[in-house]
Parts: sequence; C-alpha cells; structure tokens
Amino acid sequence: MNKKGKKTGGRTKGTKNKRTQEVIDILNELDCNPIEGLVNIAKIAMEKQDYALAGNMYKELSQYLFPKRKAVEVSNEVDFSMTTDDLTDFQKENLIKALQD
Repeated sequence: MNKKGKKTGGRTKGTKNKRTQEVIDILNELDCNPIEGLVNIAKIAMEKQDYALAGNMYKELSQYLFPKRKAVEVSNEVDFSMTTDDLTDFQKENLIKALQD
C-alpha cells in the first residue's frame, strides 16, 4: 500500500490469475465449453427420464444465474444479564405495554 492507502503493483483489477487463464487457454485449445456440455447432459438426461442426473446438471448450471443462499445460524440463547438500563426508551415503552396486556 502506498501512503494514500491504495494498492500498488500486482494484477490490474479484472485480470484473471495465471492458473485461471491457463485453464481457459486449455479449454479453448480443446474446443471445450463446460457450460454447453452440462446443458447437453441435462437435455439428454431429461429425454431419458433420468431426472436425478438432469436435476444435478441444472442445479450446477443455476449457480451461474442465481447466487447461492448462505445458511443463517439461529440461536435460542437468552442473555439474562440484560437490565432495563440496556433498553432504549422505545423498547422500555413496548415492554411496559406488553406487561400491561
């Protein structure tokens, strides 16, 4: 980093790393398009009613169109050390209303 906090040297933004570019070059040399291959497998699997294979292919392809959902961790732990001093005025008002009902 330079004095202004900007990165100096290295790859320019958007440039593929060496390994990625090597794989792309090999696929191009072999005239191989993996996405096209997955689509072909999925179509043939559907024709043969192999829905498990077709589903796996479409699932694999869908990640290029839709972001994967991240798991959300839910905790049922309660912090009993909290006091009313930790609450905002709005939270205190809602607590009083809830206790009156």
